Amino acid sequence: NLTFLGKASVRDMDAYVIQATPVNGPVEKLFFDVRTGLLVRRYTESDTPLGKLPLQMDYEDYREVDGIKQPFLIHWSFPGRVWGRKIDEIKQNIPLDDAKFNPILSRP
Repeated sequence: NLTFLGKASVRDMDAYVIQATPVNGPVEKLFFDVRTGLLVRRYTESDTPLGKLPLQMDYEDYREVDGIKQPFLIHWSFPGRVWGRKIDEIKQNIPLDDAKFNPILSRP
């Protein structure tokens, strides 16, 4: 179930906020850049024995790869911790040797 919640500011830009409520699993809030329509943030909370644990994922530096916009910079954060990943290159639909997925055959 998707519900439009309104607009919010994300990193000095306006974003549409959509609440995604799955049949099973946690509710997510999805933030889409008003100007580009690209996903700029996902927010969810997980139940823990100590209460709700928020997790936020921010997406930046979108570039076109084979006709599809992909984020090349992703940040994850929850209370007390922030980390990220900068992607240098994305290749889609490249052939892979099946042996790479067999741990016994892929050893040097």
